[in-house]
Amino acid sequence: MSDLERKLSRIWGDVLGLESVPVDGDFYALGGDSLAAVTVFAAIAEELGYELPYSLLLELSTVRELAARIGASDALVGSLVTIQDSGSRAPLFAVHDALGGIYFAKNIAAQVGNDQPIYALRPPQGGPVSIETTTFQSLAAYYVRLIRAVWPSGPYRLFGLSYGGFLVLEMALQLQADGHAVDFLSVGDTAAPSLILDSLADIDPRTILLGGDPPASFLRRLWGRCDALIRHRSDADGVPLLPRGHDTILSFVRWRFSREERKRRQDEWQVRAAFAATPEYPIVEALMALLVDYRPAGRFDGSVLLIRTLDDLSTWGLPPTSDRGWSEHVTGTVKCETVPCELHHHLAEKAYMDQLGKIVDRALLMRASPDVSPD
Repeated sequence: MSDLERKLSRIWGDVLGLESVPVDGDFYALGGDSLAAVTVFAAIAEELGYELPYSLLLELSTVRELAARIGASDALVGSLVTIQDSGSRAPLFAVHDALGGIYFAKNIAAQVGNDQPIYALRPPQGGPVSIETTTFQSLAAYYVRLIRAVWPSGPYRLFGLSYGGFLVLEMALQLQADGHAVDFLSVGDTAAPSLILDSLADIDPRTILLGGDPPASFLRRLWGRCDALIRHRSDADGVPLLPRGHDTILSFVRWRFSREERKRRQDEWQVRAAFAATPEYPIVEALMALLVDYRPAGRFDGSVLLIRTLDDLSTWGLPPTSDRGWSEHVTGTVKCETVPCELHHHLAEKAYMDQLGKIVDRALLMRASPDVSPD
């Protein structure tokens, strides 16, 4: 075992509560989940000085593999990740959240069995497309090219978590415009574009994450949201988890800093600065910026499966609709399923992700359309 492998094994053991971690032990098989993954990568950054996206654990899930990647000079990662390539069904393509994370694809794979191929899409890093220079539509088009390279003829089956829900809608529209069948479209706790973007049209979406000078109307909605978060989420000793912004910031503060550090970081701008220091920050900033001018061109010809949490959007000043506004974007029905967690970012917890995976599995099994083999 190399020195780097020993250090990584110790960090994994500290986070997972294990006395020893084998270099070839799978992180998730050892009891890890997405929250533990972020904690591990925060410790790697603090103790070893390597700033890496936590989504790397999805493809590099052992100490040996991760150490080899850290030691390699080429840190570029591809946008299309194979989660499971076996099976006779049409593949499911899962699209990343606002952090660029694709951790949930592995939870889905654990529930659907070996006959369901699954691929995940994450933001381009160092490839031919840059999220800093593209548009929302062209990013979706890039993902469409990637999935068609794997599955040229369809039918296409798409799932997007949170921010990924916007992307799979746009991908589905582009696929249908080119004459391809999309027989499964599902979003994970995503408010429809017509609901969230039009209701918050008076601000740049980046303001939610990155500060700025939002109008008073938005600030009132924001503080209403914070009041709800304060009631639901606090440490065991009663210290609020800094609910002064979008729940993505809450999640990062919760994951990245110890309780003592959180107590010292009560100022909103310190929290934003801490968030800005994470390796995921440029991805989040770029992805949020793409939403500014996005409006879907037309409606998806079909139905959508909305997997939602118990999170009430009314604290944002949004109309409390059961279908999160998706009926305006599809010609068919909006099928709603609920994962019983209180807040949107709780979906990252393994127990809820497993429930989400079971819902996706049931829905895929019910598909009546025959699968078509790729050319």
